[in-house]
Amino acid sequence: DRRLATENRLRARLARLIGTAETASAPTEIINVLEDMNMLDNTINRPIATLVCADIPGAVSFLTNVFGLGPGDTTAMPDGTVVHGEIEVGSGTVWLHPEAADYALVAPSTHGHATASMVVLVDDVDAHHAHAASQGAEIRYAPTDQPYGYREYSALDSEGHLWSFMKPLAD
Repeated sequence: DRRLATENRLRARLARLIGTAETASAPTEIINVLEDMNMLDNTINRPIATLVCADIPGAVSFLTNVFGLGPGDTTAMPDGTVVHGEIEVGSGTVWLHPEAADYALVAPSTHGHATASMVVLVDDVDAHHAHAASQGAEIRYAPTDQPYGYREYSALDSEGHLWSFMKPLAD
């Protein structure tokens, strides 16, 4: 409702401006309205999750080989220290960053607790689980039909991050 109201206000502003296109400020005002209209669809493009890792190359290897995620770019300092990694997850990206005491960024493997979970939709939960388990993933619970309408399982990655892989039951 709020979006529709905003669209209607922007259309009304644009219609008024078109009627007064002869004034000196009209071109600037028309551009402003068009930018406001564009912002309705472009204020948030897509989220990028960031996971803190003590061993970025090891995490990339685990996530691609065990969980079947797509490898992305890694960035290293001149001394070879990897300071950024990327993993492709469907149409999204997960960034991997090193621990940083000045920002209080600590990997779950360092402090012993996961404080968040990554959730990924997959085509076949059972096949994904079987592969991850055969590759040594620490499974937290096997594929289970959940009361909220998903079949899912959860496992820890090499850094101690909790991942859940799921599929809607209705599909």
